Amino acid sequence: MKTKSNLSSSRTSWLILLVMGAVALMAISPAAFAQAGPPGPPGPQGPPGEIGSKGPKGDPGRTGNTGPQGLQGDPGATGPAGSPGAVGSQGAQGPSGPIGPQGATGAAGATGPIGPQGATGATGATGPAGAKGDPGAPGATGSPGPKGDQGPGGAAGSTGPKGDKGDQGTPGSPGATGANGLPINPLQVAVLRWGRLAPSSFAVGISSNPNPIALAFDGANMWVTDLDDSRVTKIRASDGAILGNFGATIDSNGNPASVVHNPLYIAFDGKRLWIANNSTNTVGRIRASDGALAGEFPVGAAPSGVAVGIGNGGTGVVWVTNTGDGSVSVLDASDGSAITGSPVAIGGEPHEVMYDGTFAWVSDAAGTRVVKLLGTQVVGSFNVGAGPRGMAFDGQNIWVANSIDNTVTELNRSGNLVKTYNVGRQPEGVAFDGANIWVTNSLDNNVTEFRASDGTALGTFPAGTNPFGIAFDGSFIWVANATTTVVSKF
Repeated sequence: MKTKSNLSSSRTSWLILLVMGAVALMAISPAAFAQAGPPGPPGPQGPPGEIGSKGPKGDPGRTGNTGPQGLQGDPGATGPAGSPGAVGSQGAQGPSGPIGPQGATGAAGATGPIGPQGATGATGATGPAGAKGDPGAPGATGSPGPKGDQGPGGAAGSTGPKGDKGDQGTPGSPGATGANGLPINPLQVAVLRWGRLAPSSFAVGISSNPNPIALAFDGANMWVTDLDDSRVTKIRASDGAILGNFGATIDSNGNPASVVHNPLYIAFDGKRLWIANNSTNTVGRIRASDGALAGEFPVGAAPSGVAVGIGNGGTGVVWVTNTGDGSVSVLDASDGSAITGSPVAIGGEPHEVMYDGTFAWVSDAAGTRVVKLLGTQVVGSFNVGAGPRGMAFDGQNIWVANSIDNTVTELNRSGNLVKTYNVGRQPEGVAFDGANIWVTNSLDNNVTEFRASDGTALGTFPAGTNPFGIAFDGSFIWVANATTTVVSKF
């Protein structure tokens, strides 16, 4: 009888045989079974075998569906700058800027060599009749005539050019005996000479603070421009009496009218006074006989100097210097209209103008030159000192006050240098008294006198405060003291 343990051992042996048989079958080639019979029923499942080695990688699976859009990434770095674009078209010109301040005057250049003598200028216009000449050769003695009354003395005229000597005439018939001459008064002689040391003074203007600048003589009266009061004062030259202040009035409609506005220089044309109005770019005209307004005419910017003479057409003209635009206006003296060729552009800062009987001379206060005009034609430019201002003509030569280097330059009419003289500080005005040259030294409050024939200095004499303009009345020198209320008479 088989026990339980025997049954278990028998079952185990049976299973081992089955397994071994299966293994043997697996080792037999399939061809060995080609004639085998049908398979038997499957045996029971054996225990799991060991895990085999990793198989080869499979083919990629198909692409999945697109996922949702991701969040926006951070900004990328700035790319390099692009190439410059094409230059645009030029914009419209901007408005002119304001005029800059005047630069400092440069140092005076060295005096150039004297040029060759120019051709002799045209003969100047005949001057007014001079004083009575010396007696001719005595005629035969006539019978004594009655004693005649002495006629009034006329004002001395400017000496005209000397004519050729004529042939001596035949002696004339005896003339009537003339009147006895006036007795010499020693006191008058003393006043004429020594009055320079103690000049008379005369108040001008219509306010408590006038600003006398320049003067002009009309043959009997001295006219003085008053810059701050916009008037001209008329003074009787013989005694200094104030005859009135002119330049403004009330017209027929009751409205104020004026032809004088911050006047600087002034000139007399034989009947009327011409006044440079610095603040209105005009020149005013006043009738000398009664001060009546006689017109106002446009010129350039900031007019300063004025002179009257004969133009190259033989008619009366007025030259006006315009410091603000570097030009000279030339007007017809009859009606104040600009003549052909006016204004004349000369540049710089035209300050004063002076007429020598043929040519007009203009000082350039911003430079070191004077410019010579024939009517409206520039015929020369000549070197002088620094900052030239006032000028005078002595019948042969031109005298120029140089306000920056404190000298006076003497030129001949051809523009050649004759000599340079030292004077006081900031010379402004120049006048000729028939024999001598007078110069105002505005910062030294005095005037200097030279003998015109040889340039000998004759003395320096005290004046008022800031002497500026200067003029001669045939007997006395008059000086406008710019920062006082008076003019001085030497």
